[in-house]
Amino acid sequence: LVDAEGEILQFRGDLSPYLSQFEGRASLNLLKVAREGLFSAIREGLKHAATNTSMHKTEGVIVKNEAGLTAVSLIVVPVVYAAEDRCCWVLFQPAVSRVESPAGDPARTFDEDTARQITVLTDELMATRDHLESTIQEQDEANEDLQAANEEVQSANEELQSTNEELETSKEEIQSTNEELSTVNDELRQRNEEIDRANNDLLNLFSSVHMAVVMVWPDLKIRRFTPLAQTLFNIRDSDIGRSITEIRHEIDIDDFHAMLQRTIDHVRDVEQEVKSRSGHSYLLRLRPYRTVDGTLDGAIVLLIDINTLAETQETLRKRVAELAAADRHKNEFLAILAHELRNPLAPLRNAVQILHRSPGDAAIVARARDLIDRQVHHMSRLVSDLLEAARAENNQIKLQRAPFDLGSSIKNAVELLRPLFEAKQQSLRISLPEERIWVEADSTRVEQVLTNLLNNANKFTQEKGDIEISLSAITVSEKHCAVIRVMDNGEGIDAELIPKLFELFTQADRSLAHSQGGLGIGLSLVRTLVEMHGGRVTIRSEGRGRGSTFEVRLPMIDTPSAEATLKSAIPIKRTNGRQARVLLVEDNRDIRESSCELLAMAGFEVTAVATGMEALEAAPTFAPTAILLDVGLPDLSGYDVARRLRDQPQFASTLLIALTGYDTQEAHTLSAAAGFDHHMAKPVNFDELMTLLS
Repeated sequence: LVDAEGEILQFRGDLSPYLSQFEGRASLNLLKVAREGLFSAIREGLKHAATNTSMHKTEGVIVKNEAGLTAVSLIVVPVVYAAEDRCCWVLFQPAVSRVESPAGDPARTFDEDTARQITVLTDELMATRDHLESTIQEQDEANEDLQAANEEVQSANEELQSTNEELETSKEEIQSTNEELSTVNDELRQRNEEIDRANNDLLNLFSSVHMAVVMVWPDLKIRRFTPLAQTLFNIRDSDIGRSITEIRHEIDIDDFHAMLQRTIDHVRDVEQEVKSRSGHSYLLRLRPYRTVDGTLDGAIVLLIDINTLAETQETLRKRVAELAAADRHKNEFLAILAHELRNPLAPLRNAVQILHRSPGDAAIVARARDLIDRQVHHMSRLVSDLLEAARAENNQIKLQRAPFDLGSSIKNAVELLRPLFEAKQQSLRISLPEERIWVEADSTRVEQVLTNLLNNANKFTQEKGDIEISLSAITVSEKHCAVIRVMDNGEGIDAELIPKLFELFTQADRSLAHSQGGLGIGLSLVRTLVEMHGGRVTIRSEGRGRGSTFEVRLPMIDTPSAEATLKSAIPIKRTNGRQARVLLVEDNRDIRESSCELLAMAGFEVTAVATGMEALEAAPTFAPTAILLDVGLPDLSGYDVARRLRDQPQFASTLLIALTGYDTQEAHTLSAAAGFDHHMAKPVNFDELMTLLS
């Protein structure tokens, strides 16, 4: 069984007499393995089967094989299978008898066999020639077909090349178009981002503006509105695109439709005061809506809350009045301060002239000396009050709390100010309970409160007037309080001044003479200190000439143990006896020379220098037992000088006293950190300085 190409598909029976493999590459092609004599018959049979469906039979075909020459009938039967291409059965049917040579002459037999073989070979050669001619013809036809196909391929290639060139051109055009589109897309994206930002800005602006704003189209249909407009015009999000005149709003506006139409038709602003149904006043403002190019595209409805504006204006007027009052207050304070500073300067100048004119009169010199001492003390008190006020305003006052007897502080304050009461022949009565009243507070600050209140009572009570200070204990809301009252029958206080009396720089004495003196600081400081202790201070007065009562309330504590009382005692730094050699470091010439004279008169051996470097050079040679050191020096600060001195073993225990114009808690802390033993504020009290040096 062979296919249409002559390839063997199946074998049946013994085919060795008809088929044989030759040397070389194995093949299953029937024409290549057919024995000698069969080629022509097989080729003719296959050719017939390729174009016909009838059987083809060739008889008497002589085949040469191992047995010699054999006659065979060749039958080719075309067959078609469903799953296969056209096939052929090639049947080899042996003849009845073998081709035999006739008996007789061997030479004749040989000649006949040779002739027969020649005939067979001739037939095969002719068949081979025919086959070759047919193959050549088919080859020529195939070549022609291939040439035609080649020409068609070349033509197609040329067309494809032309198409490729066109595609390349189209590709470049598309790329150029894509670049243009990309540029356009970028521009559109930027414009979209700008539009988004503008929309975001508009939305945030609308949500932040506390005004009712509605934008309408030329046909009066709503386009945008602010949140406040939703309430006043009863607009919802679903009302966008609806005419504003169809909505029943909360504002009474006469002929609203005609007003809007006039605004659009005549392109002009319209303003009118209107009221809401609840009586709230608004300013209605209608304006044309213009685009960037100036085209009219609707109108803007704006409602401004006039009530809020009026309240704001009233608040501004009050604020302006407060600022004017504060400015006037400041000017009054500056005038009072100038007055208070000039007052001591006049007697000081007079005392200097007296000393110049009467140097030998001991009584006159003594009076002048006392006068100078009083005025310097007065000026020091003014400066101290200003510093205290500044510390109170900046919350820089630090309390040193400890348990103490409040009655003892009252006695100390009274004894301190007793000369003032005796000078005006005033009656001072003290009322204390039998049992001690204890508080946990800063005793120094509490005595400062008491002396300020008693000093005020002394100032504003006439000569031979009555003043009383009392102490008692009360219980308010299950809390025990100590109550201190300072009462007098003096000038009294106007009712309108009482709420302001505890404000800084406020004074009851507003006369041009300002005979009572002071800067209006004391009572403000009193309130600050009392409130820092958790208490409160109040004033009562029935008016001018009816006296006044100041009441201070402080939280009480239970009676402390003896151990707690001892722990609360303030330790005092002690020195090792009298200091004989004093090094004074001061850059101010007048202070330096006058201080040297005073210290020399007190029996000290004194060396004075003006800078920090001079102090560091002089100290090792002079070997002082005490150093008075100004903090503000031109080269090194006093703190740096103190640290360098403390780093030297020779001055590790030397008494160091800081002299400075700064008397704040921070300044005290810096002095202690730098190694100073004491901190004294200028002007220095010479008696206190002598106590420290002795």
